[in-house]
Amino acid sequence: MPPKRRDVLKATGGTVALGVGAAEADSALDADGDRAVEPSQQQQQAADVNLIASYWAHAGNVKPFTSREWSPWDLENRVEMLAEVGFDGIGLYHADLQHMIEAEGRTLEGIGRTIREAGLDIIELEFLVNWLLPEDDPRRQAEQETRQLLFDAADAMDARYIKIGNINGYPIETDALAERFAQICEEAAAVDTLIGMEILPPDPNSQTIDQALEWVFPPENGGLFLDTWHITNIETISDNDVASLQPGDVAAVEIDDGFTDTGRGGSSRIR
Repeated sequence: MPPKRRDVLKATGGTVALGVGAAEADSALDADGDRAVEPSQQQQQAADVNLIASYWAHAGNVKPFTSREWSPWDLENRVEMLAEVGFDGIGLYHADLQHMIEAEGRTLEGIGRTIREAGLDIIELEFLVNWLLPEDDPRRQAEQETRQLLFDAADAMDARYIKIGNINGYPIETDALAERFAQICEEAAAVDTLIGMEILPPDPNSQTIDQALEWVFPPENGGLFLDTWHITNIETISDNDVASLQPGDVAAVEIDDGFTDTGRGGSSRIR
């Protein structure tokens, strides 16, 4: 497997997902052309990418942040189907991991083995929402079990990265954010995994790319996680802003789908 450090993002190739998926970014185009990739290089990169199916692309009748987040479908069937249609990796949500352990008697090592034996080599894990709160905050303490599960899973399954974000829209002072992001990246480094901080519309601390970059760096195993639907729905982030990013700024990219007002006479489906 490729090394799980930010250096891999600067190399040719990477991973991309289709539908509702997640992927590592391997290039960024600057408006002035200084960092533009030649067409022949783009073609080579397109041939080298690996496809990941995020959890929400294969889980079935589930919905995030509700009482039904674990998949009703058997893991073996899911990984077999994903491998058959050409995916190289799979995303797993913490509630699905918990269900497979508690209701099905699986182990994290066994889950990882099932995935690898199907031919899927890349694993992404999600999702933490209270990591940016103070350690003594009851909301962060209530999420500690999930946090530990994801780190244990990353270690046991050799996961590429863990997704985190601020879906609840907590306003946090920049220095405190930088400190807590560095802390979670340090914990992730201990199990040799990356942290992808997903930019979300409710997050007041990431309404521009520059604002997010103020506190997401300098941990070497951390970076921005760019979801195309969320980014499109933040009016203060433009395509040019995204294009100005260096490959090393980005931990992953999610090629998502959803409805958005494009400003061109109606809503369009993003794919």
